[in-house]
Amino acid sequence: MVKLLYNIGKSMKYKNLFQIKVQYLYLIQIVILVSLGKCTTVSADKAVEAYENGNYDLAIQSFGNPSDDENKKKLAISYFKVSQYQKSFDLFKEIKTLKDKDYYFFYGEAARCLQKLPEAVELYRQGLLAFPQDVPLMKALAWTLIRLKEFEAAKELLTPMEDPQAKLMMSNVLFKQKNYHKSQKILEKIVKVFPKDSGEFILSSHLMAENHRFQGRCNQAITGYQGVLKKRPLFPASLIGLGVCLWPTQKNKAITHLEKAIRVDPSMAEGYYYLGKAFQKKNPQKSLFFLKRFLLLSEEAPNEFPQINEVKTMIGQK
Repeated sequence: MVKLLYNIGKSMKYKNLFQIKVQYLYLIQIVILVSLGKCTTVSADKAVEAYENGNYDLAIQSFGNPSDDENKKKLAISYFKVSQYQKSFDLFKEIKTLKDKDYYFFYGEAARCLQKLPEAVELYRQGLLAFPQDVPLMKALAWTLIRLKEFEAAKELLTPMEDPQAKLMMSNVLFKQKNYHKSQKILEKIVKVFPKDSGEFILSSHLMAENHRFQGRCNQAITGYQGVLKKRPLFPASLIGLGVCLWPTQKNKAITHLEKAIRVDPSMAEGYYYLGKAFQKKNPQKSLFFLKRFLLLSEEAPNEFPQINEVKTMIGQK
């Protein structure tokens, strides 16, 4: 490069040395800018490659602060994939022109994970206006509507869908509407579709056990919960269900399962509720601690916990 600059300078006829120096400086500036441009391209290429290979931490490091919407979207998705939902959400906000399926889906998912459920619903619905019948968007919208207890709207979306995950969500809606028999019928069909080590199989099996419990068939429910826990020994929802079913006859075992559930997942509000009830007579102070913890956790999603008023009455807040 130095030789090239020398030859260029030598071939030019300038009246004084100052003009030559100015031209050299100009050429050096061009070389530096070109080099920087090459570095930026290499970095962007590296970032995209990392993103496409699922190496999201490396993608985040390599993207830096992209100015184009395509790479902003990839960076926002990378943040979502590593559970940095606020950064993902904020970056999606900056995107102005590129609004494809991934934009609506992951932007909505980031909002949902931040408990911005109405915003998530709006994003999914905008996505479906642009891309009608897109299955991931439909399922994401249905799941969020379930969280908001808008069950009829969720059912309207899910009814025509043959997707097994959609059927699993439908069974969940029916369970929440206390239509346990119909929920169970769907589950008995779809549980056979899922691989036995998959999350869908575990959820289906757990929900079948829940249906048995809420219909008063605790022996069948216990068998179901135990089946789930053989595959996922620390599945908190089944630990809670098993604890509740064991409580009438095996109180110590029940408490052991309930305590294990909240150790595994300290955000399991339902576990604190049942522990509060379990210790109500045996240890009122401990019971009060668990019930207050339940109320604190249930504030994040009050629609999901019908026990809130009962607990407030129990501890004298109402």
